[in-house]
Amino acid sequence: SIGGDEGTDLGDKELLFLRARLGDVLAVLAMTLGKHDERESLKFKLKGTRDYETLAKLGDTAAAADNNLGSWGHEFVRSLAGEIGQEYNARVIAGADPEEDEPFQDLLGMVDVIVPFNVSHNAEAEAIDLLIEVQRLKKILELDSIDQNNYRRVCLYLIKTADFMSDPDDYEEVLESAYEIFRKQKQYYDALR
Repeated sequence: SIGGDEGTDLGDKELLFLRARLGDVLAVLAMTLGKHDERESLKFKLKGTRDYETLAKLGDTAAAADNNLGSWGHEFVRSLAGEIGQEYNARVIAGADPEEDEPFQDLLGMVDVIVPFNVSHNAEAEAIDLLIEVQRLKKILELDSIDQNNYRRVCLYLIKTADFMSDPDDYEEVLESAYEIFRKQKQYYDALR
């Protein structure tokens, strides 16, 4: 039976899948009905994601493939991104080192799903805002979804956002990211501006 996070037999796989799907449904419901400051939507989604990951480890890739944020809509993804930013800040205030990935591994896993989703659905600004909020802007350079169709929007937003950076290191990182994206797209003139 399924007392912990690990399941082994066929019945446990089914229960894990049901629990993961229930986590998804509760996350969506918590988005509208939950208390905003408690980040209930994020908590339910993280629990469901752990179950999907366990299913993938057990070899049930079909069930694990159901862990799709986009199927719940843009508003859900936007709400999760906001809660991730709040949770990240709460962990930093509680003493977690923002330079290390380990205390934020669960959140960064969600960020790695949300950012490509946003970029591929013309929400580049939201993707960049989330990466800035979790202090992982360099991840934008790893995305394959930035191409000739959207690199201008991404770079323009980065350049305009740089003006609002109070820390000189953040200012430099934002502009360097825009520079690298321009270079990858072979837009050398724009990169030098």
